[in-house]
Amino acid sequence: MRQTISFDIDGVIAGGHYLQWWDRMPETYAALPVIEGAIDGLTRLTDRYNVYLVSGRRFADALTITRIWLREKGLDLRDLCGVIVGIPRMLKPIVIESLGSQLHFDDDPKVTQMLGVRGVWFEGKEWPGWEELVQDSLKVKTWQDVSVLIKRILG
Repeated sequence: MRQTISFDIDGVIAGGHYLQWWDRMPETYAALPVIEGAIDGLTRLTDRYNVYLVSGRRFADALTITRIWLREKGLDLRDLCGVIVGIPRMLKPIVIESLGSQLHFDDDPKVTQMLGVRGVWFEGKEWPGWEELVQDSLKVKTWQDVSVLIKRILG
């Protein structure tokens, strides 16, 4: 049976700076760059694992815009098990656990902390108080690190 892994989108797959609530509009998300190695990394992982994308994106047509963005960046959505958007931070761990995800990669240190051993912090932007939140977390900085960590932990 294939193991399951999950990823946040913004800060893990989509690059750019932290978006203030007033900047969180469809056109802003549609213009975000992709993080180097993310699409190739996801494509390789879907050959071996069940892969879900779980995001807190909440705006009009978030799912449609996210799916279009992923396709335009080169990801074959048929390879994913699902793209889930609109999940508030406090509910993300519940959703991730319900998917059976053994590992979840997120740039939000609070989410990785709430997930315990399943949470992997994707280092990038700094959050207030982040040092304390991630001191016991697994950490990665690049998509190459993602592949190495998954192979080491899940085989």
